[in-house]
Amino acid sequence: MKKLKKTMKSRIRKIANKKILIIMNKYYELNDLGEMIITNLDGEKSSEDIINVISRMFPDIDESTIRLDVNNYLNFLLDAGAIEEV
Repeated sequence: MKKLKKTMKSRIRKIANKKILIIMNKYYELNDLGEMIITNLDGEKSSEDIINVISRMFPDIDESTIRLDVNNYLNFLLDAGAIEEV
């Protein structure tokens, strides 16, 4: 599984007590889980690593649901240029 990391095109800022993901002049409000996923993409972790972390955080949620949600979010971030494979 390929490792993922944030690109130079994206950054997270706190604006008016909200966490905002900025990708090439587009703004997206982040919840805590979205921020945790992005900040953990350091080039050392893969999508599988992130799924495992979240599965441990939320043991009552079915892993297949977590896997689908995380993969959809990561695909959005890849398409938007916020993250890249290393």
